[in-house]
Amino acid sequence: MLVGMSRVSQAQARENRQRVVETAARLFRERGVAHVSVADVMAGAGLTHGGFYKQFTSKEALAVEALAQGLAEIGERLATIGAPGDESGWASFLDFYLSADHRDSPGDGCPVAGFARDMPGADADLTIIDLEKEQPVTVELLHSAQDHTPFAGMPVKGWPVLTMLRGVTVFKDGEIIGGPTGEFLSRPLSERRVPVSV
Repeated sequence: MLVGMSRVSQAQARENRQRVVETAARLFRERGVAHVSVADVMAGAGLTHGGFYKQFTSKEALAVEALAQGLAEIGERLATIGAPGDESGWASFLDFYLSADHRDSPGDGCPVAGFARDMPGADADLTIIDLEKEQPVTVELLHSAQDHTPFAGMPVKGWPVLTMLRGVTVFKDGEIIGGPTGEFLSRPLSERRVPVSV
């Protein structure tokens, strides 16, 4: 037995592990998983690099846990929207979510936006839905180029409040923001034509 060496208690080990997850969640949101090393996380948590693999099998396993924690945090906040005592509801949440403070503090911000940089082709595309909003479907609400819909008048519970594509707000409170951003891709007509019977 070595004199002067003490074992970390189970309670301390759990506390250290939680500190590593919280630090990783913040750093991964700020810089992206690919740009944060295990040494960065451990230093940020005030722990030695060597203790990492006693707690986690890999950096990827830590990233999954950090993302899950971030999603749980925002899930708790979303669950309170519209609850008794929450007078400001979605308006307050969206004002915060779209604010410069939220944008400029990614370490404490939305995990979807923060972790999206590590998902090729997924630059924080998301839609926030008010699950309690009841709305009959109309052509105008669908913002479609069509002049009709077979779903007209159908009651729907749950309606989009905000949509972001590639980190840019394109739909908010029932209104499209900005114009189309895609481009038409033409292709030659098929040589094989299918006869249409009327």
